[in-house]
Amino acid sequence: MDKIYNQNSNRQIEILLVEDDEIFAISMQDALLDEGYHTTLVKTAEEALSLLDERDFSLVISDVNLPGKSGLEVLKKVRSRENYCKFIMMTAYANVDNAVKTMKAGTDDYIAKPFAMEEFFLRIEKLLSFQAKEKELAEIGSLLESDNTFMGIVGKSSQMKELFEIVRTVADSDCNVLITGESGTGKELFANALQKLSSRRDGPYIKINCAAIPANLLESELFGYEKGAFTGAVKKYPGKILAADGGTLLLDEIGDLDLALQSKLLRVIEEKVLTPLGSSKEVKFDIRIIAATQKDLTAAVDANTFRRDLFFRLNIVHLKLPALNERREDIPLLVDFIIRKYGYKMQRKFSVSEKLMFLLQTRDYQGNVRELENIIYSIIVMSNDHETLDETMLNNLAGNGKSAQRLFGLFDLDAPYQEVIASFERIYLSNVLTLCQNKKSVAAQTLHISRKNLWEKLKKHHII
Repeated sequence: MDKIYNQNSNRQIEILLVEDDEIFAISMQDALLDEGYHTTLVKTAEEALSLLDERDFSLVISDVNLPGKSGLEVLKKVRSRENYCKFIMMTAYANVDNAVKTMKAGTDDYIAKPFAMEEFFLRIEKLLSFQAKEKELAEIGSLLESDNTFMGIVGKSSQMKELFEIVRTVADSDCNVLITGESGTGKELFANALQKLSSRRDGPYIKINCAAIPANLLESELFGYEKGAFTGAVKKYPGKILAADGGTLLLDEIGDLDLALQSKLLRVIEEKVLTPLGSSKEVKFDIRIIAATQKDLTAAVDANTFRRDLFFRLNIVHLKLPALNERREDIPLLVDFIIRKYGYKMQRKFSVSEKLMFLLQTRDYQGNVRELENIIYSIIVMSNDHETLDETMLNNLAGNGKSAQRLFGLFDLDAPYQEVIASFERIYLSNVLTLCQNKKSVAAQTLHISRKNLWEKLKKHHII
């Protein structure tokens, strides 16, 4: 069979499909090939295990129940190797026990048959995008590793060194850790470091953003539910806490948790048992909790918007991350890290003028390291192939009338408002696609929209 390349990527995506249902397997393989994925189909775990000894795959998609050895044996083989291979487990017999078992064994995703192919492809795109990011970060990390970096976190200031030492000290314990700091200070990076250095590093690492999910849905997302527990609960769902059993659960933006849900979470943390919605059976679990928030929880406790007892349960060890304005001595290191990072990605070498470095060190940052990175990335994008980044590029970003004039010059100001907006969106999408080397999944991530939404916009503007 000729090699087939994913249309949305420069790299070849090799998928191993393990499925014994011939009709379903062929339809799946055809669908994957149509999407541009080079797909190898086998019907047994034994065949899959043999192939895994001979070749590397980007993704393995396997049924749980196979003739002979099960899909769990294939998963075990994949996880025994030091590689970036992603794994999706399929089953026609969905239940909480199966889901928990496969998640604990290390599957990246779990899906019950039958499923909508559009949803399935979105899951594949998400896993492959995450895989690419993992590889990139590992390559960049090895390239940039120095005495001033710790688990991918850059800093030599006394505040950062103290935090690094705390992480080294407590990572291998099971105590809960609370990480606080403004947006963009690196809370998730510190959480990742704690997990990677812990004795639970080989266990599940489940993340949930408490602010991103409505309170009425967050309870079922955390604690799971039985089939029929509420309208729309068409099958059992284990929930994030049970999915993290034996590993680590990151509760991001814990300060946004609803008071009623805080009370339920407190009981679950204290007793280490939970009752899924619609069930009367208690389920035991063993997890380590890392909580993160940009809110001042001490003030929230005083204002009675956050439970004091839950605060003390989570705040066994507290990592208070400094704002970038409080550690300006780290800015040159961060700038160097960022320009090397994007230089590596673009196969270019950048430097920063003394005047620009001075301006970057003395400006006020509301968005912290994230804001600094966005500024440098914008300068690089607008650099017109110049490898020395200077203060004029920063001034152009700020806007001085001329840049606004150039922007307005792209449009007919006598045209109706909606036409101007549509014209701007078309130009903007085209530029983003160009910057992302026409990788639509990467462009969707950059724009913070779904891949489906991006496709709809591209079709609307006749870009594809």
